[in-house]
This record gives sequence, C-alpha cells and structure tokens, in this order.
Amino acid sequence: MSMEARKPKSHKWIVTSVAIVVALVIIASLVILLRHTTQPFVEVHYKTVGWFYDNGFLENKTYLILRITVANKGYTEQVNCRPWSFSVTIDGITYEPWALGSIPFALYNGTTGTNEFNVSVLVNFAPYFHALPSVGLSNNASISGYIAFEIPNPNFEEKAFTLTSSLTYGNYLRAEIKVIEEN
Repeated sequence: MSMEARKPKSHKWIVTSVAIVVALVIIASLVILLRHTTQPFVEVHYKTVGWFYDNGFLENKTYLILRITVANKGYTEQVNCRPWSFSVTIDGITYEPWALGSIPFALYNGTTGTNEFNVSVLVNFAPYFHALPSVGLSNNASISGYIAFEIPNPNFEEKAFTLTSSLTYGNYLRAEIKVIEEN
C-alpha cells in the first residue's frame, strides 16, 4: 500500500476562508445591531375633511377639520395621545384645536362648495365621526378621530397649513414623530 503524501493547503485558500468567515461575522453583527437599535417613533396620518364656515351666526370664522390616526411604532411605554397635542400653522400663526362640540350646528362645506355639515349630529350620533380621544397607546396600537381648528378667515378660502404635534411617551418624554398627509 502506498500512501500518498498529503498536499498542504495553499496559503491563498486559508486567507480566503478567513476573510469569508470574518465578513459573515461582521454582516451578522450588523443585522443584530440594526434589529436592536431601530428607533421607535409615532406615526401620524392626517386627511383634510374640509374647510367649513357658518352661514351667518359666527361671521369670519372658518373651521379646518382633519381626520387623524396616531400609531405607536416601537415605544414600549405608552404614547400619550391628546387632541391638544396637535396644532396647525397657517400664515405664520399657530392654532390650537377647537372643541368639536362647540362648533356651530350647521356649517357650509367650502371645500366641496355644496354640502351642509351638521357637526353636532355627527359628533354625538355617528360612530364613524368622533373627536380624537385622550388615550395612552401601547406599542403597535393606534387610534383615529377628528380634530377641528377655528381659523379667523373672512374670505373663507382654503389655505396651506402645517400640522405639528408634541406627543410624549412615558414620563412626558418627547416622542419622535413622522407626519404623513393622506389624499
């Protein structure tokens, strides 16, 4: 029986193998690190329901009504969702929310130009039209509702606005917020 002498592995093969192993370890470490360091945030979606105004009782008042959905995306502590955590800025002026229940009963819809909008009936009786409630949102929970802003606007024109929010979590720490407008 003859024994063949084993050829030693080439130096190039060893270096290549070590480089592949090191690269795989680095990639696996980055994947684990990214999974555990994803920053939590709150996602706020909003849609403009319309710009409404009264047909005579409250002259020069326009109401901007928005449908808002707030979702906790990763905070382990509850996110404090309150209607007064939102504001809109129009022409450099910031407006706070207006209580939906205190809006005049019938408003003209300036957005569509035709519809009457009976706020009190919708707020009190329609399950799909409710004010954004004050709640604590657990991780992956969401809530929807409506917010109104009273804007002095004698021309009843739609204006560009910026929606901002100061939502907090835990012991009133400021949450990272992503605001998305829906069409």
